[in-house]
Order: sequence, then C-alpha cells, then structure tokens
Amino acid sequence: MRNGIALLFCVVVTALAGCSGGGGHDAAVQGVVDADLQFVADLAELGMRSGFLEHLGERSIVFRPGPVDAREAYTVSEDAPGLLAWEPTMVDAAASGDLGLSTGPWDFRPGGEGTAVAGTGHYVSVWLKNADGEWKVAITVAVPHRPMEGETPELVRRGHARASDPYEPAAAFEDVLDAETALWTDAQSQGFMGALASALAPDGRVYRMGMQPIVGPDAVREAITAEDRMAWEPRGGSVGESGDLGYTYGIAMWTAPDDSGVRLPQAYLRIWERMPGGEWHVVIDIMKPMPPGPEQGQ
Repeated sequence: MRNGIALLFCVVVTALAGCSGGGGHDAAVQGVVDADLQFVADLAELGMRSGFLEHLGERSIVFRPGPVDAREAYTVSEDAPGLLAWEPTMVDAAASGDLGLSTGPWDFRPGGEGTAVAGTGHYVSVWLKNADGEWKVAITVAVPHRPMEGETPELVRRGHARASDPYEPAAAFEDVLDAETALWTDAQSQGFMGALASALAPDGRVYRMGMQPIVGPDAVREAITAEDRMAWEPRGGSVGESGDLGYTYGIAMWTAPDDSGVRLPQAYLRIWERMPGGEWHVVIDIMKPMPPGPEQGQ
C-alpha cells in the first residue's frame, strides 16, 4: 500500500511542504492561536468569501463535500451572508514551528451578529507557515452537531513534551504514510474503530457528523461501532520539518456489514504525532460523508 501511495503523492507532498520556522514550540503554538483568532475576526469584518481568501494558503483544501482546492472554491463562490465564528480549544504545533493545528466549536448566525444561532459543530484546521513567515490554512474541515452544554472549555496547548524531544531522525511524509499503512493493516484484524482506538493519543479526538467530539481511546470504542469495514486512500498531506507532527487527507469508503453491497464514500482528515520513542499516535480523525456515486450504491 505504501509504495503506491508514495508514488501517487510525491508531487503533492512537495507542493504542500511548509517552510521551517523558528521560535520554539510554545511560540509556534501561540502563532497558530493568533492566526486562528485573526481568521475569525476577519470573517466578521470582511465577510465569508474575503475572510477565507485572506487566510487560505496556496493549494489549500476544503471538503465540498470531497477534497477540493479551497482558494479556487472561494474565489468563484458568491459571498454568503451571515456570521461564522469559532473559538480554538486545542492547539498544537510541530517542534520546527512550521506546521500546526487548531480545533474547537463553531456556530453560524444567518442574520449576523446578535441574531439566533442556526448551526453549531466543531472545526479542525491545519496550518502551514509560508515563506514569508505567515501562518496560512492548509486544510480546514467542519462537522455539525447539536450545541455543546456548559461553558466552552479552556484552551489546551498540547504537544510541548513531544516537541521538546522529537524523535531522531526527523520523519518524512513517507513515514506518515507508513503509519497510515500500519493503521490499515491493524484494521483488517481489529476492525477500523478498534485499530483507530489503539492508535489514538490519550487525548486524541474523533469527529463525526452529528456527534459531539469523542475524546480518548475508550470513548471511541464505546461510541462508534458501525465503521468496522473501512478502507481509505490518501490524496495528500504534509509533515513538519521536525517530523513530529503531520497529516493526511483523502477518501475513505465504508462498506455495509451485510450483503447489500452498499458502499458510502467519506472525505477524511487525519492528524498524526510522532512521540519521542518513535511511535505514531492519531491526534485527530475527522470524516464527512459524500454523496454516493453510481459505483458506490445508493
């Protein structure tokens, strides 16, 4: 599986690879926080279309519903009314300070600020630092679910221990693909959710349509039981220069456990971290259904 993937995506990986940044992990995390909050502020000031274009990087990706070029999608789209807002509650960055992630709850108010909320959910964004030292979105995905209860959790700045002692030598994107292959191999014997739970970081998060975030391996095993027959193919991704944080995205295919032959495609984003001992953990796994085509069944 790895060889085919590596050959297919070598050009994509080269184009998506970020430039190394300095300042240490803590400074990089703060940089991602600042960029994420500025993104929200610009949406309120500039509107949906211009706000996204201000922060989307070159060759960035959104799901519409499958992975597409984000800048192209927003360039040709009309400016949508309403106010989309979010708040990061977990942020991480590679030790090299060139790749990061942010995630948290979002809400949408069609009538603008101060009007009723019509939609809520969680988002995940991956950030790359460009040649000018600016954080830009590489891929952003949102899933809807019912409103969260209680106060928004305080921001978690994760990854300091991992980033302070990154595994040597630094991982390349092929090593991230090897982790994907190992996950796929384990899924053949454990089922996908069993394999994912085994690979998940202790604070790892799984996002699914209509479900609030599922945090930790035990919660994943208990919450999701219908994804045991899952295959997937990465379409691209990247890894920080330090090799301790990376991601893949692509298309997954769920197959019904009965004999109906129904196959349902999903767009996915998976973020990986490499621990100081060399083992890979999944930090975030997010999937969104895609309309089935004729070849997938109805």
